[in-house]
Amino acid sequence: DIVARHVRTDGIRGTTFRLDAPDGSCEVSLPMPGLYNVENALGAIAAAYVLGIPTAVAAGRLAQFNAAFGRFERIAVGDREAVLLLFKNPTGANEALRAIADDVAGAQVVLALNDRIADGRDISWIWDIDFEGALTTAAQITCSGTRAAELAVRLRYSDVSPDRVTTQAVTEVALDAAVEATAADGRIFVLATYTAMLDLHGVLAARGLTQPFWQEQA
Repeated sequence: DIVARHVRTDGIRGTTFRLDAPDGSCEVSLPMPGLYNVENALGAIAAAYVLGIPTAVAAGRLAQFNAAFGRFERIAVGDREAVLLLFKNPTGANEALRAIADDVAGAQVVLALNDRIADGRDISWIWDIDFEGALTTAAQITCSGTRAAELAVRLRYSDVSPDRVTTQAVTEVALDAAVEATAADGRIFVLATYTAMLDLHGVLAARGLTQPFWQEQA
């Protein structure tokens, strides 16, 4: 009953599509990348429609959406921008990599893998991530977190050149180095598991670059 058609992507900047619904059609500008976010938007619009909210109104609200904790959250770090993406399983990781594919060329990438209880002790799922072809154009990839070494081994078996992969267990230090290596107005991509993202977000909040994740964004 509620369908997205003519989906058009604009890298990490967002996605637009035509929404066809029982109460009419409209163009939707979603400030979130990735086909899975289009699916999320359709679910939200369908729920709103069932509750009696016109789809055009729901679509307008989605156009004002701000990224939540680690879900393509964009944070200014000086005159650079850090884009934070949670990755907790192969499906989510693959979608995140697909969403940044058009913007990752020449960029610094930080991958942070922890194996605490909230992340899951078993990290074998990283072998099911489609790294092949996803990060070959990145300027440098830094593996971080408690299982940084295993992540680096996984990349060693992909098509990423070994001379562009480094290891730094402390994610904060890895991010600082990536920022330092990025030109003014450049962008750094950070893909991190849950507790690694919590730690990094806490550091950024302590520096006054963002709010604690449980607080409403201004």
